[in-house]
Amino acid sequence: MNPRPRARILPVVRVLALVVFGWYATRSVRPPDCEVTFSAFTGSDGQPLPENGEPVTWDELSERAYQDLVASGRCEPPSARWRHWIGWPRPGDARRRPGGRGFPRVPDAVRRPGPPRGS
Repeated sequence: MNPRPRARILPVVRVLALVVFGWYATRSVRPPDCEVTFSAFTGSDGQPLPENGEPVTWDELSERAYQDLVASGRCEPPSARWRHWIGWPRPGDARRRPGGRGFPRVPDAVRRPGPPRGS
């Protein structure tokens, strides 16, 4: 009993679709809540002027501005696309909790408003 050609190819197509979906889901993307804005002087053609004699593109300027925001702590670093789909906490979410893992504790005087202790 020989399976039909369509029945033989269906498992291969399923595995291929799963591999492509897994590859797409694990690609790094920027957080959706991080807005990058920048400006540049342009020539008559609308392209940014060269910096130090080297031509630059809009994508390079955008990436540089994003990396500056990540370095300053105003944006989260890129994470896997699937984390955004399920709302998984990003690596920097601990920063929003006082004493989160990997970040220094916020002093009590800063965290708790009110009269100073001992008075």
